[in-house]
Amino acid sequence: MTDEQLSPPEAAPAATSPAAPGRRGGRWWRWPLYTVLGLLLLVAVLLGGLWIWSGTDGSLAQALRWGQPYLPKDALQVDELTGSIRGGGDAKRLRWSQDGLTVEVTDAHYRWNPLALLGRTLSLSALTAREIRVDDQRVPSGEPSSGPPPPLQLPLAIDVKHFATERLELVHPSPFVAENVAGSYRFSGRAHELEITSVRSFDGEYHARLKLTNTDDPQLTATLGGTVLTPAAEGLARVPLAVQARIDGPLREMQAKAEVQTQPAAGEADTGQQLGATLSARITPWGAQPLPEARAVFERLDVARFWPAGPATQLAGELDLAPVPASGEQAAGWAVKAGLRNGSPGPWDTKRLPLERVQAEATWQDGLATVKQLVADLAGGTLTTRGSWSNRPAAGNRRAQAATNSGANSDSGRWHLDTEIRGVNPARLHTQLEPFPLDGTATVSGAGGGDPIDFDAALQAQARKTDEPARAGETEAQALARQLRALRLKDAAASGRWHDGLLTLSTLRVRTDDAELAGSAIEARPAAQRGKGRLQLTAPGAVVQLAGEAAEKSGGGTVDAAIGDLAKTFAWVQKLPGVPAQLKQAAASGRLHLKGGWQGGWVDPAVQANLDVPQLRWQADTADKTALPIQVKDGSVALNGRLVRASLRAQANVRQGERRLALDLKASGGRERAGASLAASAWQATVEQLNLALTDPALSQGKQAGAWRVATRGPVSLHLAPGGKAGPDVNTSAGELLLTAPTAGQPHQASVAWEPVRYHAGQLNSKGRITGLPLSWAELVAGAQLAQAGVSGDVIFDGRWDASLGQTLRLNAELSRASGDLVIAATDSETGVKTRIPAGIRTARVTLDSQGEALTLHLAWDTERAGTAQGELRTRLTATRDAEGGTAWSWPAAAPLAGQIKAQLPRIEAWSALAPPGWRIRGALAADVRVAGTRGEPQLDGNVRADDLAMRSVVDGVEFTGGRLRARLAGTRLLLDEFSLRGSPVGKGRAGQDGGTLKASGEAGLVDGQVQVRLTTTLDHLHASMRADRSVSVSGTVNASVTGRQARVGGDVRVDQAELILPEDSAPALGDDVIVRGRGGQVGAGAKAASTAATAKQPQVQTQEAAAEPMQLDVDLRINLGERFHVKGQGIDTRLAGQLAVASNGPVGATPRVTGTIDTVGGTFRAYSQQLNIARGKVFFSGAINNPRLDILALRPNYQSDQKVGVLVSGTALLPNVRLYAQPDLPDTEKLAWLMLGRPSPSGGAEAAMLQQAALAVMGGRDGLSLASRLGLDQLSLSGDSGSTASVTVGKRISDRLYATYEHSLAGALGNLFLYYELSKRWLLRGQAGASAAVDLIYTLSFD
Repeated sequence: MTDEQLSPPEAAPAATSPAAPGRRGGRWWRWPLYTVLGLLLLVAVLLGGLWIWSGTDGSLAQALRWGQPYLPKDALQVDELTGSIRGGGDAKRLRWSQDGLTVEVTDAHYRWNPLALLGRTLSLSALTAREIRVDDQRVPSGEPSSGPPPPLQLPLAIDVKHFATERLELVHPSPFVAENVAGSYRFSGRAHELEITSVRSFDGEYHARLKLTNTDDPQLTATLGGTVLTPAAEGLARVPLAVQARIDGPLREMQAKAEVQTQPAAGEADTGQQLGATLSARITPWGAQPLPEARAVFERLDVARFWPAGPATQLAGELDLAPVPASGEQAAGWAVKAGLRNGSPGPWDTKRLPLERVQAEATWQDGLATVKQLVADLAGGTLTTRGSWSNRPAAGNRRAQAATNSGANSDSGRWHLDTEIRGVNPARLHTQLEPFPLDGTATVSGAGGGDPIDFDAALQAQARKTDEPARAGETEAQALARQLRALRLKDAAASGRWHDGLLTLSTLRVRTDDAELAGSAIEARPAAQRGKGRLQLTAPGAVVQLAGEAAEKSGGGTVDAAIGDLAKTFAWVQKLPGVPAQLKQAAASGRLHLKGGWQGGWVDPAVQANLDVPQLRWQADTADKTALPIQVKDGSVALNGRLVRASLRAQANVRQGERRLALDLKASGGRERAGASLAASAWQATVEQLNLALTDPALSQGKQAGAWRVATRGPVSLHLAPGGKAGPDVNTSAGELLLTAPTAGQPHQASVAWEPVRYHAGQLNSKGRITGLPLSWAELVAGAQLAQAGVSGDVIFDGRWDASLGQTLRLNAELSRASGDLVIAATDSETGVKTRIPAGIRTARVTLDSQGEALTLHLAWDTERAGTAQGELRTRLTATRDAEGGTAWSWPAAAPLAGQIKAQLPRIEAWSALAPPGWRIRGALAADVRVAGTRGEPQLDGNVRADDLAMRSVVDGVEFTGGRLRARLAGTRLLLDEFSLRGSPVGKGRAGQDGGTLKASGEAGLVDGQVQVRLTTTLDHLHASMRADRSVSVSGTVNASVTGRQARVGGDVRVDQAELILPEDSAPALGDDVIVRGRGGQVGAGAKAASTAATAKQPQVQTQEAAAEPMQLDVDLRINLGERFHVKGQGIDTRLAGQLAVASNGPVGATPRVTGTIDTVGGTFRAYSQQLNIARGKVFFSGAINNPRLDILALRPNYQSDQKVGVLVSGTALLPNVRLYAQPDLPDTEKLAWLMLGRPSPSGGAEAAMLQQAALAVMGGRDGLSLASRLGLDQLSLSGDSGSTASVTVGKRISDRLYATYEHSLAGALGNLFLYYELSKRWLLRGQAGASAAVDLIYTLSFD
C-alpha cells in the first residue's frame, strides 16, 4: 500500500449557513461526533474480535483457505495445517510449485511475535522443518548478469532468531544434501546477516557467519570453519581435516583464503607431521576472467593415509594461476605454473612412489591450451612432455588463420602430446626389475568430435647397467642375489588407434632378457566385451599360444600351453613384478601341457580342454625344511562340453612323504540356462564316480600299510541356485559312500548313506545312516593311543542322524554297537600276568536329541567284564539372527547344564589312552557324579573312587602299584581325600624290602574364573626309580599350589638310598644337520629327531591365553642326599653327601637356580691307568645347575714314601682345569712318573716311552687306557738299560693296604714275587719269594 492509500481523505470544507431559526447554535456537531465515535467503537470491536479469532486454533487454516483463490492454481498444497495466525502453526506437508521450481517441506513449524510489526519488524522466534527438498527445473535466462543484484527494498526488517532443519536437499541443478542445519538470520535494511551454528555435509561438520551490505556496491564478509573426514577406505581410519576459510571485499572483486590441515585421529598422537594446505584467490564473478589469480600450497601429503593400496609419500608443492593480459590480437588468458616434490621416493613394491620432482608450465589463451613443458624426475631419469589442445574454430577470424599459418593446430578440438623418456631406472620403479636404464618416446594425438586417437610408444633399455647400492638393512651378498633374480626389460613397443570404442593394436611387443610377448592383429571393443587377435608368450621352459575371437554370441579359438621345465618357468614367474610373497617362497618343478579350444560366444561356448601332468612337484615354503613337498604323477584333467552341460574327468596320483593318495573323479554339469549372468545363474552337477585311496603309515599304527578307501555308490547330483540374503539354495540327491579300512583279513566295508539334502533360506535338512563302521575307523580318529592302551577287537558300529538346522533346530543322532566285541588288556593283581580279555559288550550307545533349543546327550555302556556306565546331560542352545535373516546356533557360556554320570569300570589298562606316550596306567574306577550349573561355570557333585591303581614307565624306570583314590566333587571344587601309591619293591624276592609309599591330599577348584590347586604329598622311602643303572628311594614332604597362572612348589626331600651307575661310554648322537624323516612323514633334525617323532602324533594345542601369558613357577625345594647316595661308573666309585636348595621364580621351563655343596665321602677315581683315592671332593652350586664350581683331589696310594701325587680338578663344570698334583711339589715330568710308576722318572727305555704316552694322554684330555688296564693290571713296566739287566714287572692292587708285584728278568729263568702291606703311614711290611726269599719291615723317614 502507498502512503496515499494510507493517508485519510481531507475533510470537505464546511458549508456556512446561518443557524436555523428556533435551534441552539452549538449542538449541530453532536450527531456527527456520535457517528464517528460509533464507527470507531465498531472498528475496535471488530479488531478485538479479529485479534481474539486470530489466536484461536484453526484460524491459520481458515485464512489460508480465504487466500487460496488469489494464488496461482495448484501452486500451494498444504496437508494437516494446525495452529493460529497469532501464535504460529504446524503443517505436516507443504508444497509450492510454479514455473519449474518445486519446494517441498515436511513437518513445518513456526512461531512469531505479531506485536513486533508495530516496530516495522517481522520477528520469528522459531522456523523449523524436518526436511526441505528443492527441485529447480527452471531454464536459465541465458543472459549472464553484468553485476551484483540491486539492493533489496523491504518495508519491514526481518529477524529469524532460530531456523533449523534435519535435512536440506537440492535435487537440481546441482545435487546437494545438508543435515542438521541450524542458525539465525537478520535483515536490518542496511545489511543481511546470516549465522549458521551447525551444518553437516560432505562428511563434515561446519559453522559459518556471513554479512552482506544492502548497497549498490555490496561488501561481503564471510567466514567458514569446521572439520571434514576423508572418504572411507578399507583398512584405513578416516582422517579428520580442519578447515578455515574467509572471504572479504566487494562482490565485484573478492579476496578468498582457506587453510586445511589434518588432525590426529582418535587415540593418535600428534607427531607434528600433519598435512597442511593453503589456498588463496582473487574472485571477480562478473569480470572477463572470473578467477584471474589463484595460488595453492601444500606440504606433508602422505597418499597412504587416504588410499590403502597407495604408496607412502612426503609430497609438497604449489600451484600458481596468473592472468595473461590481452595484447594485440591475443585475448586475455591464464598462465599456470606447478611444482611437486616427494621427500621419500622409492620403488612401488616397497610402498613408495618412484617420483622425485615435477615441474610444469602451461598457458590458456585465445582458445589454445599449451603445455609448454612438464618435466618429471622419475626413478633416476627424466620424463618430458609437451603438447597442446585447441578450441579455436576452423576458420572465421584472423587470429585463428594466423595461428594456422604459423603451423599451430587450428582445427577445433585437435590435440597432441609428445613424451620423451631418458634414463629411467626400472630397479627404482620395482625391485624385481634389473637396473638397465630405459629410453623411449610416446606420441598421442587426436581430435574432438569422435575422430580417431592415434598412439605410438617405444621403450629401449640401455646397454650399460647402473650400479645399485645395497638397500638399508641389506648386505652386499643379498643385494647381488636380488639383482641376479631381477627381471631385465630389454625393449617394448606398442602402436595403434582408438576410434569409436574400438582399440586396434598394429604392434605389440615386450621383450626381457629371457622372454618375449608378441601380439598381432589385435582388436578389442571393451564396451561390447569383444576382441580378437593372436598372442604368443615365450618364456624359459614354456611356450604359450593364444589365437581366436571372443564375443557375446560368436567366436572361437585355441590355446596351447606347453611347459617342458616347470622349474625354469616358475623361477621366471617369481621374478615378475607384483608376484605375491607366498608364491616367491614356493618351489615347483615338473612338466605339464594344456591344450584346448572354444567355439561360440563367451555366454555359452563349447569348450574342449586337456591338461596332462606327467610329473609335478610343489613345495609351498622352501624355508621350512620340515615341510614335505607334494608330488603329482600321471595326472590328467579333461573338460568337454558347453557351460550348460560339460563333462569332467580327473585322475592323479599324489604323494607327500610316505603318504599316497589316488584320485579318480568323473563328473558332469553346468549352468541351467545359457546367457544368464554368473550371479543369477543356477548350476547343476553330477558326480558320477569318485574313488579315493589313501595310504599313510602314520594311520596304520604299526599295522600293515594298506589303503583307506572312499568311493561313491551310484551317481550323486548337486544343484546350486541363487538365494536370498541367507545364501544360495543347495540341493543334493540321495547318495552313499563306501568306506574301506585296511585289515589283515577280508576288507570290511562301511557305508554312509544319506537322503536328499536341502539348504534353503538358511535352513539345512539332512537325514542318513552309517552302517558297518569297524573299530579301525575309530582308531583313525583316536590315534596310536588307543592301540597302546591295549584296546582292540572286531566291534562294528551303526549310526543314524536326522537333522534340521536353521531358524528351527531338530537333531536326532545315534551311534551304537551292532556286532562284535572289544578286547582289553588286563593284569592279574597277584601274579602280574598280563592277559587279553573280551569285554563282553551288551550295550554301547551314544544318542543326541534336540527339540527346539533343548539338547540331550545319552550314554549307555554295559559289558560283562569291562564295567558299566550310564550318563545323561541336558542343556540348551541359543539362536542368533543376523541382519540378513540367517540363523546361527551356539552353545553360550550361560547355557544351563543338568545330568548325571554313573560308572563302574573294572581293573583294566584302557586308562593308558589318557597318559603321556610311554606310560601305562591301570586300575578300577567307580564314579557317581551329578552335573549342574552352566557351561561356563559347571557344578559337579559326587564321588570318584579308584582302587588297585598302577602307573609304569619302562623308559624312566618308574613303577607304582597298589594305588588308591578317594575324591569328592563339590560344585567347582575337587576334594582329594586320599591318594596313595606304592613304589616297586627294592630287590624283588627279598623280604622286608618294600618300595615305600606316596600319599597325597588336597583340593582343586575354579574360583572367580581362576584355577586354584592345593596339594600336599608325603613320600616315605618311596622307590621312585627301578632301572638297573638308576635306583632311587626318597622321603619327605612336597607342597604344591596353583592360583591362576602362578604355581608354587616347595618342601624338603631326603634321599634314603640311591645307586647310580654311569655309562662308560656315552651313546652316539646325531648332529643337528642330519634330517630324519619318519614313516608317517614327520621330520626331525639331529638329536631332536627322536622327540619329534615321538610327539608327531600328539595334538599340539595351545590357547591364545597360554601363548600370551605363560604359567609362572615359584620353586623352593631342599634336597638332602642322605648317607647312601652311591655313584659308580666312568672310573668313579664314591658316595655323595650334602644338601642342595632348588629355587626358581619365572615361567615354566626356565632353568632353576641351585645352591649348596656336594661332598664326596671316600671312594676312588681311575685315571691314566691308575686307581686313585679321592682325598677331597667338593662341588659348589651357586646358581646355574649346569656349571658348578669344582674342587676335587685324587691321590695315588704310595706306601714307600711320603710323596703325594695325583690329579687336581678346579674351575667350573663348563670350563674345568685339570692338572697334576704333587706334595711336596715336583716338576711335571716327575709328577707324571710318580703318578704312572710310583717312583721317580727313569732315564730311558720302555718306561720313558710309557711316560711319553701318558703325557700325550694328559695333554689330549684322554684317559690313556694302557695295555695293563686292558689286561686288568695296575702296573706293566719294563726296566733296565741292557739285555742282562732288563726285566718286566706286573702289579695289581688287591686292597687299599695290600699290593702285589711280579718281576721277571729277560735274561734269567726265575722271577720274584713281592707283597706289600701298609701297616701305617711310615711302617711297611714287604715279603719276597722266588729267586730269593725275604721278609722286610721298612720304616720311612722323610726330610727336606
